[in-house]
Amino acid sequence: MADVFDLIGQSIDEFADGKHQVCDYYLFEPWDVEKRPQWVIDQAAEDGIDLYNNDLIRNVGMDPHPFQTGYMLSDAFFRSLIAGSQTGKSYAGLIDGFAMITGEIPISMRYPAGHDTKVKRLITPENIARFGRFDSRSGKFLDKDASVRLPEGWEEWNCGNVIGVGIYPPTKIAPPGSELWIGTLMRASVEFWWPRLHDAGKILIPPHLIDRKRGNDGYNIKDGTVYLIRDAKASVITYESGFQRFEAEKVWACLSDEEPKDQRIIQSMQQHCNFLSLLFTPYYGITYTRDLVFPKKISPQKKTFHASQYDSPYQDKKTIAVRRENMPNYEIGARIWGVHTDTSGKPYYDRMKITQWLQRFNYKKNYVTFVPEDEYFGITNSEYVVRDNDEKILRPLMDVPVTCKKADEDNRVNTWIQYEDVIEGMPYVFVADPAEGAETPEAVGDMNAALIIRPPRENEKKPKIALAIRSTAEVVIFARDCSHAIRYYNNALLAAETKRGSANATFASELRDWPFWFKMVSIQDSTNKPRKQNGFDTNAATRGSLFDYIGSWLDEYKGNEYPDIPDEDLLHELSAAVQSVKSGKARCDHPYDGSLDTAICFGIFLYIWKHSREQIVYNGPKRIVRKDKRHPPKNGEMHGLLGLGMMGYRGVQDEQQKQGRIGRSRR
Repeated sequence: MADVFDLIGQSIDEFADGKHQVCDYYLFEPWDVEKRPQWVIDQAAEDGIDLYNNDLIRNVGMDPHPFQTGYMLSDAFFRSLIAGSQTGKSYAGLIDGFAMITGEIPISMRYPAGHDTKVKRLITPENIARFGRFDSRSGKFLDKDASVRLPEGWEEWNCGNVIGVGIYPPTKIAPPGSELWIGTLMRASVEFWWPRLHDAGKILIPPHLIDRKRGNDGYNIKDGTVYLIRDAKASVITYESGFQRFEAEKVWACLSDEEPKDQRIIQSMQQHCNFLSLLFTPYYGITYTRDLVFPKKISPQKKTFHASQYDSPYQDKKTIAVRRENMPNYEIGARIWGVHTDTSGKPYYDRMKITQWLQRFNYKKNYVTFVPEDEYFGITNSEYVVRDNDEKILRPLMDVPVTCKKADEDNRVNTWIQYEDVIEGMPYVFVADPAEGAETPEAVGDMNAALIIRPPRENEKKPKIALAIRSTAEVVIFARDCSHAIRYYNNALLAAETKRGSANATFASELRDWPFWFKMVSIQDSTNKPRKQNGFDTNAATRGSLFDYIGSWLDEYKGNEYPDIPDEDLLHELSAAVQSVKSGKARCDHPYDGSLDTAICFGIFLYIWKHSREQIVYNGPKRIVRKDKRHPPKNGEMHGLLGLGMMGYRGVQDEQQKQGRIGRSRR
């Protein structure tokens, strides 16, 4: 180990003559999260933040736990620092990145943890606040009073010595000629990164690390590049330039400073480097980064480190309190606590209360798929279809049983989230908000959403969500999968959107023969006459009511009360919902990268529950108890066999034939 650092770093003896004594880079001492006092935990709870939720405990651990030190000493492929504002994320990333490609290691990471390096710390207000003041002769701790006049020409007291935190992993040190990419926002590039690399008075990297023989005195300002010793270089690339800018040849390390809105940037980075870092405060709310830094499966190659502003040794309670006074409540979770909350815009609903529900309650669920037990042709078709040239006919879906099968995980294509299995004799309402979908989940722009909800039973106050899905499947495939689900759930009342957009029209066309459509009365524009139509019309007259009914539902519950909404996707959408103004009126809208698909479904059900409850009836099979047990039940008399109202499909077909309305033909 010592031989490696002899080759790649400057001798520690150089500090004896003060050559690097005033260089923050070499004197950097990373910090970690200490055991949190009870008042911090209480403040988090008051803000609706659970610092001990499953994601944090599983991926970060109980406090005390590593933060900057853990990040610096980890050689995992993917490392993330997720934290509140002004906690030193970018600072640690800069030093780590330059240590990797130059081999120049800060003093604290050249020694084992706890080792006294004998190198004096700088006497600064920040170091006094973190480490305190020590008597120069005895080494006795004095206080942490940063208001004391700094010594001038005397050493009555100091801030102590740099202490080792552990040996920097030599596996992270790049070979000569390597490159570091720093991806960041254009504003951060101008205000933070480039000044720390170039501007006098703000530059953080030691001047002797810059190779003045290359470029224009060591820089190529046009390309955002600084040339370094060991034939290395670092380039600052803005997110605004697009993900293609990160599609060049492989580099040693990529550092993503703050969250790129375009997920493809992260994907491009990880394909082109040996080490990938993501340093960010979750300003944009709950996005793809939540699953990225809090994965369901733990891997030694993915490490997450977390801290709040209250954990920082450089910030005090009073300073944070002053910032909070001018901070909207919905930004506190991200900026103060460094956790994912829906922070984009002024909330339409009580975001803090919804966040409490998400963190407080565990929502039991199963992942399932619905599979017909036989081939079928159409939904209620009357035509015989020859199969395999054996003169055997294909029955319609209404004559085919559907089986519910458990799945391992939610594939976001044909997997449903089941909160309650079907109940015999119970009516159900199926509500869908179709979207265009795509052949692959990565290519989809919007998602299909659907809910199946039932009325409350005698001992229940609210309707219950039984089933939910968010799917990227193409709309026709999604419609067919929905037909299996509603078939299984007692031939649920179908209340999909049908009038707005091509996806809705395609969905409605695919399921046009479903016998139990919700009927909505609307006024025909051309004649001003009322007419009934299949499905729900979300228009200017009804849209506001959908969200008002949702708001009334939410207002009935406090933050510590279960809101009778088990679906986390729905709660996240409601938490992210923001106010927008159209024609001078406030309306519910979604953030730039979010949606209200599941919320629309929930609102449609509440509208039907309030205005058209009489249509919510049991459409399943009539169950008959036969005295003569030697004869099996006829079609339509047992759940899961037929279920077309009280008659069964064959009964309807026979009745229609008598009236001459349909005929049979072979194919």
